[in-house]
Amino acid sequence: MKTRQSCSGSGPKAIPGARSSAEHRPRFAFLRPRNPSLAVPLLFFVATTQAQVPTQYVDALPKAQYSVYTAHINSDGILDLLVKAKPKFAPISVDDIVVPIPVKPSSPTFVLLSSGNSYVLDAAPGSATIGGAWQPASFQLFYGDFAGNGTAGMLLRSLTGGVASITVTTSVSNGAPQLVQALTSASVGVDLGDANVTTELRDQNNDGRADLLVRRSGLVTAVLLADSNGVFTASDANSVQAAWFGMLAALSNGDSTSAAQYIDPAIRDLYVQAFSNMGSAATGLQATLSNLAPVHIDSTTASFVVDQNTSGVSRMHLLQFAYRGGRWMLASF
Repeated sequence: MKTRQSCSGSGPKAIPGARSSAEHRPRFAFLRPRNPSLAVPLLFFVATTQAQVPTQYVDALPKAQYSVYTAHINSDGILDLLVKAKPKFAPISVDDIVVPIPVKPSSPTFVLLSSGNSYVLDAAPGSATIGGAWQPASFQLFYGDFAGNGTAGMLLRSLTGGVASITVTTSVSNGAPQLVQALTSASVGVDLGDANVTTELRDQNNDGRADLLVRRSGLVTAVLLADSNGVFTASDANSVQAAWFGMLAALSNGDSTSAAQYIDPAIRDLYVQAFSNMGSAATGLQATLSNLAPVHIDSTTASFVVDQNTSGVSRMHLLQFAYRGGRWMLASF
C-alpha cells in the first residue's frame, strides 16, 4: 500500500509572541568572567513533550545512506525527486559458498512528487516509477532531530537556486519516511540553493530540536527555529536573532574572532577581551541560554529578552540590537 503525505511550500510566518513586562519581571544579572572588572551584561526553556520514535527506527534515515536523483515524472515542469536507499546485503553461507542476500534497508527508497507549490511523498513507489529516467541530483543531505522525536530527520538541501529544499523525518508509528516541509525563499525568506550559502542543523535555543542556521560567505544571516512539529519558521525576527545565534555558534566553536563580527564595533573590543578572560566558559555559554523572544522591532533597533539558567537559578536578560551597515548587530547584552 502506498503511503503519501502532502506538504505546502509555504510555512508559518507569525512572529514569535513578544513578551510584555506584565508577563515577565526580569532580574538583570551579569555573566562574570574570571576577571570581575570585565563583567559583561548578558541577559530557561521548557521543552514540549513530543512522541518519540521507537528504538528500532532511531536514526533510520542516516543509516539508509540515501542518494538523490531528479526527473520530470509528472510532467508539471518541476523536478521530482527519487531518494534512493543504498542497497545492502548480508553474506549467507550455503554449502561453503558465501552468497550475498539483499536485506531491507533501515528506511525505504521514496519519491517526492512535485505538485505546484506542494510535494507529495510516496513511501512505497512502484518499480515503474523507480525505473524512470532519473539523473543524479545536486543536493546535500544533512541530519538533525528538528522534530524533537528522538531520531535524526533529514534535510535535502538543494544546491541550485530556485529549487526547493525538503525536510523529512521518521514516522513514530511505523518508521516510514514522513514529509515535513518544502523550504523556498517564499516560505522561509531565504533560498538555500543560492551561491555562497551554507547550512547547519544545530539546536540554538536549547528546546531539544535542531534549528537551521544559514550562512552566507561564512556569516550567519538567518536562523530558522524549528517549532513543535519540526517546521522551520520564518519571521521578521529571523535576521535580527541571527546576530545573537551567530555569535553563540562561533563562541561554541571557540572562535571569539568570528563571534566579534556580530557585535557593534563601538563595543566590540570590550566583549572580545571579556570572552578571552572567560576562557573555556565562553564555549559553554550557549547551553545556559534559551527562550529568546522579541519585545520590540523597528527598522533600525530591536529589543529581545532571553533566559539564562546557571546552577539551577534562572534569570532574564535584555538584548539590544542595532541595524548597522546593512545587517543587524548586537548593541548591548
